[in-house]
Amino acid sequence: MAERRRKRPDHHVGVKKIIVMHAKDKRSRSGNDMIVMKLSIDERMDHLITEYLVFTERASWKIKKFFAALGKEITDGQEIKAKDIYRCVGYAEVGVRIDEYKPRDKTYYIVKWLPRETAETGVDQSVTVNGATATSPTDHE
Repeated sequence: MAERRRKRPDHHVGVKKIIVMHAKDKRSRSGNDMIVMKLSIDERMDHLITEYLVFTERASWKIKKFFAALGKEITDGQEIKAKDIYRCVGYAEVGVRIDEYKPRDKTYYIVKWLPRETAETGVDQSVTVNGATATSPTDHE
């Protein structure tokens, strides 16, 4: 039996600004509607995180936390589409796993979404990525 690759213990990266760089409406293998997102940490495009919002009762807590991180409230049963979150900015605690045998192989992930009002203060709410400005969802309202 082949030995499984081991990851080093997780490392806490810290509270980071997260930008939704890509969002696509899809259907999960089990038939549930979902949004697949590619998230950028701060303005760096070299560390993209893939995150999923699956629209099931069991996953509703994650969707609420995600929208709180964007500074937006949602209601039960509200229809959400990928276009509603594209280029939005939120805040999260980020962690990283480093491959034991290839230390350059790092997997970044969301540890916890943070409500916008409790996230870092004094951070510019708009950033420029690839020549375009990403804004908070409150700027769209």
